[in-house]
Amino acid sequence: MSGLFGTLNIGVKGMTAAQTALQTTSHNVSNMNTPGYSRQRVNLQADNPYNYTGVGQLGTGVKMSGVVRVVDDYVTKQIQDETSSYSRHATKSDALSQLEMIFDEPSETGLSAGFSRVYAAWNYLGSSPELATAKTMVSQESQTLTDTIKQMANQIEGLEGDTLYSIEKDVLDFNEKVGQLSTLNKQIFNVVIKGQTPNDLLDQRDRLTTELASIADVTITYDKFQGVKLELDGNPVLEGETIQKLAVQSGGAKGELELQGADGSVKAIAIENGSIKGSQEALAVINDKKVELNQLAYSFATAVNTVHGKEFFTVSQTDTAKNITVNEAIKADTSLINAGKDWDPLILPFSIAIAFTEPSAPWSSSSPFAPPD
Repeated sequence: MSGLFGTLNIGVKGMTAAQTALQTTSHNVSNMNTPGYSRQRVNLQADNPYNYTGVGQLGTGVKMSGVVRVVDDYVTKQIQDETSSYSRHATKSDALSQLEMIFDEPSETGLSAGFSRVYAAWNYLGSSPELATAKTMVSQESQTLTDTIKQMANQIEGLEGDTLYSIEKDVLDFNEKVGQLSTLNKQIFNVVIKGQTPNDLLDQRDRLTTELASIADVTITYDKFQGVKLELDGNPVLEGETIQKLAVQSGGAKGELELQGADGSVKAIAIENGSIKGSQEALAVINDKKVELNQLAYSFATAVNTVHGKEFFTVSQTDTAKNITVNEAIKADTSLINAGKDWDPLILPFSIAIAFTEPSAPWSSSSPFAPPD
């Protein structure tokens, strides 16, 4: 179209394009603090020209080819991968920081200081066996030490429970986000099938996939309609309308996971990244320290009882650290503490060495002070 009407039409199209670009800019500014929002841009291109006989093609102005998100899919993928790795280490660091606070070493309230005070009390009793105050000091310092050990054992058990709860919470969040993605897939499909681009829905999709990656190392792929497919440890979690739910194994090791299909199928899976993996790794360390504390309490109590000649500490064969205590009879009457001369000089140094062995030392099944199976 040429002439006056053609000129007016070019002006109208130019103003319409400028108005759309201005509206898109306003949309960008108003969503600058919206989590997961990607800046949008209006793509403009020259409209189809008009063939004017004897002259050639005449321009007919501008046209909009679409409103698109300014995103880089490669960068998005890298962000998801690094978010998964960061979440794993941050979660593990948080749990182990709490474990470090429980042991509180070195400090005046830690185990090392407690053992030193007990050892000093026994030395004082050895140098002054006739003093009743020396026996009282041994009893009181030993009770303080057992209280410290029991408090640590209870705190470790509490931290273990909190870590397990964190895994269970992550599993619930994971399943909820997978359900939201399934709904988004349907909404995106309904828009794309019409030849349009659902920019805001795609932003929500990317935000949810990044949040899922922070929980577990999901494999994310996209179909031709921009819908998401999810896999975990090589197993499909979301594919079309089929969803498998993540769950904590009921009969397996603590914190281990499985996928539950709609058909009732169950398959154990391994997580390699994300906050769940961080919690699992922290749980393994917590359990190791729990075992070591039990070994230390059992070995120390057994060694003291052996040197003492009769039961000074009362210990159980399970959860020793939670149940260790000074003999009730000795607490009631400290004169029952043996401070006599009848002891085997070969047993004493060996027993004391066992009592103060590092918790991480290997245990020999032939040792008389090895903890029970």
